[in-house]
Amino acid sequence: MLRLLLAAFLVSSVAADCTYNGGDVSARWQVSGDKLTVEFINKKIGNNQWTGIGFGPNMVRFPHF
Repeated sequence: MLRLLLAAFLVSSVAADCTYNGGDVSARWQVSGDKLTVEFINKKIGNNQWTGIGFGPNMVRFPHF
């Protein structure tokens, strides 16, 4: 019984960790419980420039501007 409880606790405490890498842009996001942590890096950004990141259910209908 103790093994079952320990296994259930470990499974529920595992965080989802995802990454994206494309050229000079990379992103890493991690979901743990109700907490979301995002790291976004754009290696080609300079002064007086901006960049962004978008989230959605998939990239199939991702808008391209």
